[in-house]
Amino acid sequence: YAADKNIGVRVSSNLSMRDFSDEMAEKVVTSGIEHLIISCHGASQATYEKYMVGGDFERVIRNMRKLVEARNKLGRKKPFIDWQFLLFSHNQHEAKKAQAMAKEIGVDLLRLIYPNIPAEFKDEWRPRPEGEAVDYMPVAAGAPENGTSPKSAAPTNGHAKATQAPPPAK
Repeated sequence: YAADKNIGVRVSSNLSMRDFSDEMAEKVVTSGIEHLIISCHGASQATYEKYMVGGDFERVIRNMRKLVEARNKLGRKKPFIDWQFLLFSHNQHEAKKAQAMAKEIGVDLLRLIYPNIPAEFKDEWRPRPEGEAVDYMPVAAGAPENGTSPKSAAPTNGHAKATQAPPPAK
């Protein structure tokens, strides 16, 4: 309904549905959603479940793949698929692994975000500046990988920068 009325639609999900079929993925793609944010804060089961207690990392990745595959199969450009990755001390070492996974899966954006952490949890959860964390992850072919921010990167939420991947191959 919203898309028919020229109203932009953005949805955020942890994409952890158990029975997310290919048909459901196609329905999401054709629903009119313009921007789909997928919250996945790890690149392995061990780091993912530290924040998403009881979560199934492989299920989220499988569902992400289904969405990208459905969008490609249907020849659509939307929804724009945005992997949101909150950086914490326990997962910052996986940022580059997430970058490689995002590129391989075909998502449009990997967005690394430094979350607002309450003071009483900062020591345990905040990323360490001397760690491997950076403020963006290039997904696009040819994007710089030396930690310098590309000119095309725009701040998101004031907490992170991100790069856009090329459109999915047909």
